Amino acid sequence: MKDFLKIVQIIETDNDGWFAIRGMLTADKIVWTRSVGEKVYVMLSADVDLRHVTDYINKIHNSFNN
Repeated sequence: MKDFLKIVQIIETDNDGWFAIRGMLTADKIVWTRSVGEKVYVMLSADVDLRHVTDYINKIHNSFNN
């Protein structure tokens, strides 16, 4: 029997972060996105290292904003 609920990891960002993710990854690596208010939630395929993506984009963002 298939589980009704499961835990998944997603990225929470804003529109700028969403554009950065889209620019960094191919479309087949993005499973889904949802906008809730001013936040964007992104689920990436299981073979993408979420830590690497978030660290890389945060480092670029911080280098331009510090």
